[in-house]
Amino acid sequence: MGAVCSRSRAHAAESQNMTADKIAAGFTRETLQIFDLPGFAERMSAVKACISPRLALLAEELCEPLSHCMGEPLHIHIAKHLRRTVNPPEATWAAFARTQRAYKPVVHLRTAVNRKGMQVLVFVEDYAEDKLLFANRLHQCAGGLAETLRQHPQIEALSLPEASPDAEALRRFALRLQQVKGQHAIFGVPVDSHAAGLQKRILQAAQMLHPFYALGMPSSHS
Repeated sequence: MGAVCSRSRAHAAESQNMTADKIAAGFTRETLQIFDLPGFAERMSAVKACISPRLALLAEELCEPLSHCMGEPLHIHIAKHLRRTVNPPEATWAAFARTQRAYKPVVHLRTAVNRKGMQVLVFVEDYAEDKLLFANRLHQCAGGLAETLRQHPQIEALSLPEASPDAEALRRFALRLQQVKGQHAIFGVPVDSHAAGLQKRILQAAQMLHPFYALGMPSSHS
């Protein structure tokens, strides 16, 4: 799987002006204050200069162990926010997906940062090709997944109104995913964004989220 996790030359170039100390510092409170910058140009410039290169370097180190954790080869995608021209991003992320060309059409992992810190996310876009597969399996496996949520209260069901959804709430949400074109799905685990032990915490969070990620995996992998 290591060959899949090749470096992004573009983001390596962005990283060359960063000192090793800054990269090693992780995502401190000072760094995350970038998301408080009011203007689009100012915030986007700071995200690209300071946060995206750190995410890219972290992703390079995480890709192979995450591939083993998820049970399939993953490719790195760094958010570029190309469609944004007015409103600055509230968060940015590195995504890990089975597809090399694009990540949003499939269920994927994100290591996302915003002004509050970092989260590891299983993300299903509202237009994802895997959405109906994910929804069908969510409905079928709601009982076991509700137990996973009970055993791991760190997991947040970010697209559901219930803070701690039971099996019936998961089934209702699965039906909504099937029926509502604009509905997406996000399950996440917050992690301390400081450098010491960051990779280990991300991998632990990904392991907790694996049952949700697996809902969108092809049958030959699941």
